[in-house]
Amino acid sequence: MQSGGIDLVDTCRQLEIAESTWNRWMAQYGGMKADDAKRLKKLEPENTTLRKLLAVAILVSTRRCNEINPNQHLMRRLRFVSGSKRSPVVDRGGVSGALTPG
Repeated sequence: MQSGGIDLVDTCRQLEIAESTWNRWMAQYGGMKADDAKRLKKLEPENTTLRKLLAVAILVSTRRCNEINPNQHLMRRLRFVSGSKRSPVVDRGGVSGALTPG
């Protein structure tokens, strides 16, 4: 529609969508062909399922490791989650929010 010389506002009016919706779609699917966009839509539910399975696996792993050695695994897990090489401050009451260079 756009390549035929029709104004963006007219195109959005014809499709009965907001211009912001058009811009979001272009940002997300701009360089894709229709087949690629359909394939992406098909893969999104599978990706969501895999993310949930990974989250459950990490929780199970954390629980098991905390039973074996609670303090050591907790510190490693916090470093993994934060993506930082800094070590969390661990005191008798548990883990505080402060981080120290490590």
